[in-house]
Order: sequence, then C-alpha cells, then structure tokens
Amino acid sequence: MNESLTPIPALPPENEMKLYILIRSDVPVKASDLVPAMGRAFKTHMDLSASKEEWEERNNFYFHIQPAYPKICKRYKAKNIKKLDADIEALTIPCVPIVVHDENVGYIVGPAYRHELPKNLDSLQLMQECLVEIDESVNAGNVGIGYRNDIEIPAGKLIPQFGHALQKFWCENTEASDVIFAVKGKTLQTIKSEGNYITDAGRTFFTQPTVTTNFFIK
Repeated sequence: MNESLTPIPALPPENEMKLYILIRSDVPVKASDLVPAMGRAFKTHMDLSASKEEWEERNNFYFHIQPAYPKICKRYKAKNIKKLDADIEALTIPCVPIVVHDENVGYIVGPAYRHELPKNLDSLQLMQECLVEIDESVNAGNVGIGYRNDIEIPAGKLIPQFGHALQKFWCENTEASDVIFAVKGKTLQTIKSEGNYITDAGRTFFTQPTVTTNFFIK
C-alpha cells in the first residue's frame, strides 16, 4: 500500500464507504477454516485494489483509517446465489470470493458507497444467525487471530472483527508470504497485552467501544 496517501477524515454514516463481507448462512463452516480463507481473500483483495490507479481513494480509506473502517457482514443462501453471482460479475469495484475447501462460502466486496451496490446485494439482510462454528485451531499456523471468549460476540459481529484483524495484519505486513492463520479464543487481558488489537466502535451490537480481536505472530 502507498503510505504517502493523505488520510481521509471520517464521514457521516450515509456518506461513508463500507466494506461488505458476504457469508453463506445455510452451510456449516468452522471458524478455523473460515478465518484462513478470509485471510487469503483479504490479501488478494488488497493486492487487487492496490493494482488499480483509479481505486486510489478506496486504497486511501483502506490503509489509513482501518480502525474506524466500517465492515458490514451480510448473509445469503442458496436461493440467492444465481442473482448474486450475476451482480458480483457486473461489479466495477473490488470483489474477491472466500473459498473454504474448494467451496465458495462468501465474498469481500468494496470498499463501496451504498449507491454503488446492486439492489439485490444491498438488500441482503445483516448476518445474525449462521452455521459458523466458533472453534479454535490452536496448534496450526504462524499468525494467530485471537477473539475474546469472555464476552458474547455474535457471529455476525465477530466475522467483521476477524476482517479488521486480518486487514490490519496485511496493512502492516504487506510483504509477508506463506502465512497460515490460526484461531484462538482469548481474554481481554491477553489480547491487550499482545498488542495489534481491534476495538469495535460500539455503533451496533456494543453500546461503547469494545476490544474484540487481535492478531499476533507466533
């Protein structure tokens, strides 16, 4: 990423760019599989965005104000796939599939303004319930993605928080290679002591800024 880009101040919610994480809500997937898949997708997504000069504004937002950068997790089912795939194919903004065991279980779309999204994609419901099992892969990988297991964090909130941590990792380690992400539940004290932690802005599920996730090099 180009570190010389000028930071953009935060915008009112109706005018701000968001990054959309779309996840199948009708297929079972383990967090220990989903997080590495999201990690690969975020790397591809950032490389794709950085390769396009016309996406400089999006890259600026991506790189400089990540801690406040909104991510929205939306859900879709098998019945949505045909129309969604057509909308995805027609997009002119960055979009990368999330693939688990050769199956497409989601997409990373954006960053985008709401008016840039096709109606079908924009109308997808926010993720609430899904078949993501929040398990742990303690002994695999060389980069850990920690999540707080001492408070309730629903999957629809935790998935975007994973996205924040993965994006922050790639922003700070743009030249990294052969990265394998593992998932581990942690307490607040452990997450804070390891640094590189993500604080949710407290705009939706939480009523105040709340530390949720982090990444740590093993």
